[in-house]
Amino acid sequence: MPAPVNVAGADSTPLSVGDTGTAPQPTRVRFAASSPVTVGGNPQSINTNSVAELRFDLGFTTNTGPTRRDFRIRLDTQDTAATMQLFFIAFEDADAAVDPTGATPTRVQSRAFPLNDGQNRSVTVMIGAGSTSPNTTLRLTATVEAVDDGTVADTRSFTVRQS
Repeated sequence: MPAPVNVAGADSTPLSVGDTGTAPQPTRVRFAASSPVTVGGNPQSINTNSVAELRFDLGFTTNTGPTRRDFRIRLDTQDTAATMQLFFIAFEDADAAVDPTGATPTRVQSRAFPLNDGQNRSVTVMIGAGSTSPNTTLRLTATVEAVDDGTVADTRSFTVRQS
């Protein structure tokens, strides 16, 4: 084999050796950066004849078992229970319908739905005016969380308003 052409001298690359390994990617459930996406109606102009449909895109990854877990989406408000009662909130997906056992005066929660490792899923929330109260704003925070192990996604805050 001939000697390399136009290469002279020597080079070195420093290496370091540690006593701890790199941790694998943790179990994670996340909202897509674009969530919530308005897919119907106007969340800033809800009245008794209209609803706003908001889609939450989420994904689940894990490097440990189990690779299938159950999750819930919940919507919490920082506003009063009286303000929350001026709106109705429903989950459009049959398997993620409202779970009345997880409801509070300031929280609506979906039933548990399964996600597998590497799976993406969308859940659509419908929000309408429960009673007419023009110019009422409701501030909501969406959270997706595992039923059994406490894995929680970053949250998404948004507002809806009656017109």
